[in-house]
Amino acid sequence: MTAIATSLPQTISRPFIWLALFVLAILATQNPITSVVLLGFVYARMHHNITGRAIQGLWARIKFGAAGTLTLASLTLVPGILWASAWHAGWDNSFNKGYEQAAVGPLTGLTGVAFFLLIMPYVQIAQAQHAATGDWRSFYRIRKNLKIWSGAPISAALLPILYALAGLPIFLLFALPLFLPQMTGYADATDAEVLERLQAWYFLGGVMFVVLLFSVKRVVVWVYLRAAAATPRHTRLRLLICYPIVAALWLFVVAELFIGQFLNYHGPQGWLNLPLIQLPWVNRIPPGLVSG
Repeated sequence: MTAIATSLPQTISRPFIWLALFVLAILATQNPITSVVLLGFVYARMHHNITGRAIQGLWARIKFGAAGTLTLASLTLVPGILWASAWHAGWDNSFNKGYEQAAVGPLTGLTGVAFFLLIMPYVQIAQAQHAATGDWRSFYRIRKNLKIWSGAPISAALLPILYALAGLPIFLLFALPLFLPQMTGYADATDAEVLERLQAWYFLGGVMFVVLLFSVKRVVVWVYLRAAAATPRHTRLRLLICYPIVAALWLFVVAELFIGQFLNYHGPQGWLNLPLIQLPWVNRIPPGLVSG
């Protein structure tokens, strides 16, 4: 009876605890600093799913998130910087009529695309390896991570498709605010009213995003576990044949990014951060929009 009486309050309170954590996760997506903490919780969840052991304490999760942010940024910021540079080079060329430099923008952008395709299959396994070991240095053990990747290349091919499908609602989240004045009839609203409605828009978007984020990373863990458990033969041959094919599938994600930026340009943030892949930060309210 004592055991039942003790477990009953825990059973009742557990849904409220999970609801509170869910709301906190949504709030964390609204700010770049708190999104680092959320990334730490994502890594901690991946660690638990891989090893069966829980990460204890908020500070441990914060350190996990900070390390994950830096390791991801060390690779994924490179194509983002190239894309942002290509965008501005294109506009500068258009306004200044510098036809002799017309190739600079496209070539810079294509270089960013090529680098993105090259790194993304690796980044997924390296992130899972970092989450599994808790050691940021494991992210950079290229030979070992590629060997793990070669264990399940067909499963790894599912990831770019999954990211592209999960990216569609996020694509709409970022693109639709351009059309909200026409759809909701507040084209003449004050800055304060626009700000209030955009805050509500991105908060509701955070509800969707948090569900997508943890779901996608669960599949990443599944692919990692399949790859790590395999004992592939002819590793180099698998990499030579399969890696370029899987890398090419990430073009779907690139296409969503470019089309989204073309429809509703979000400045450098739009190029430098893909929330499902990098920092889970989805609030893109223009910085000049104030409530006063």
